Amino acid sequence: MQEAQQQECWSRGSVNQAHPAVGCQRQRELGAGNIDFDRVFRGLVKAGYEGPITFESFSSAVVNEQLSGILGIWRNLWEDSADLARHAKGFIEHGIKSAKEAHARSARVD
Repeated sequence: MQEAQQQECWSRGSVNQAHPAVGCQRQRELGAGNIDFDRVFRGLVKAGYEGPITFESFSSAVVNEQLSGILGIWRNLWEDSADLARHAKGFIEHGIKSAKEAHARSARVD
């Protein structure tokens, strides 16, 4: 599913995948691109999704040259996968927590 399609689908509360995979194909860190993740996280919460959310990012620095060619990975976006994973995990956890809090506030208002 393309990034724009994910955002639109999830923001409406439609989750039809076993587990959503999030990522910005052209950015180093999650949240640095043009996806409105606040909207995406609110959609996941609205849909009642409680499962895992995966983050995918590829860099030519850590994928062998032949596989990089097959997958079309032409940029070296990062080298430290542990740092990238920590950032993504924190970003997702914070986004979901904020979306749940906003959802709870709106439920109290209604």
